[in-house]
Amino acid sequence: MNVTQIIYTGMGGHCSVAFSLIEANVNKLWNNNIVFYGVENIVPEYKKRCLENKIQYFVLKFKSGKFLIKWIKLYKILKKINPDRIILHTNCIIPVFFYCFINKKKFIFIEHNPNNSKILRDWVVTYLAFITASKVVLLHKTFLKELKNKFKFFLKIKNKYEIIYNGINHNKFSPKDKINFRKNAKILIGMASRLTSTKNHFLIINMIITNKSYFKKNNIQFSIAGDGPLFKKLNTLIKKNNIENIIKLEGYLEENQLIKWYRSISIYIHSTFSETQSMSIIQAMSFNIPIIVSNIDNIRDNLQANNAHNFFVVENEKKAFFNKIIYIIKNLEYNVIKYN
Repeated sequence: MNVTQIIYTGMGGHCSVAFSLIEANVNKLWNNNIVFYGVENIVPEYKKRCLENKIQYFVLKFKSGKFLIKWIKLYKILKKINPDRIILHTNCIIPVFFYCFINKKKFIFIEHNPNNSKILRDWVVTYLAFITASKVVLLHKTFLKELKNKFKFFLKIKNKYEIIYNGINHNKFSPKDKINFRKNAKILIGMASRLTSTKNHFLIINMIITNKSYFKKNNIQFSIAGDGPLFKKLNTLIKKNNIENIIKLEGYLEENQLIKWYRSISIYIHSTFSETQSMSIIQAMSFNIPIIVSNIDNIRDNLQANNAHNFFVVENEKKAFFNKIIYIIKNLEYNVIKYN
């Protein structure tokens, strides 16, 4: 069987999901290929990983608008690949549907976008997915509940969706040596995500600005892994307030670099306005480090973290994050992952 995954060209958790599926196919039950589709240049690591895993891939980069042209190009690529099944991680549902309809194939649509941040176009894609896809994958039960509360349409649909939680390759994302917090030792706090308006990186920077004397005195530093449209704006704010010695924007990290980065941090924080099921938080959970996340969208349930002893949910405010950071450092005897 020939399986094609269609994912966005730029940075995002969808890529981790796609490659995790490929890595899980250890018994070679299907042939893998990928179409990278989007307005951004393809992340170089994506090409590298395809070559390393001998995965056939195609890149379709385009400018915003001109829907018909890009849809025709995607249809031609699919005809060339001739997949039996398509796993769709992005919103190009119309050309995928036509390919499947004409050629009697099937596709699965993965709902990655949080409901509370969807615009009209995203809701149209969700509607079309439930009508045209053979299956729609929802990443947690809260997502389904939100759909049913918003639209009675979804209440009538049976056997159309599956709830499948995101997973990772735990052989890669796993802890090494464990040590406790030590007095006067450097404590590195990190967040990994795309730098966009759906995340709340400004909260972290403003928290540091307000408490920079405390962080300097106690040798506490911050590291933000990831790239995106807000990189320059965030970096300008950091320089303007002279906190470069407390927080660093790392930019995009390849998978091997990211694993080392997780092993270097003492606490993971995730300040955000919306999430479906963050791959970054799931990766941090696999390293067994203390995690602080924004109280949004029933996030503890969505990440199946109800029994996690080192998982903290706080209000999306700088004071709440600061207080919880201090609580963890001062009052809890956690084994913290460090990479030496």
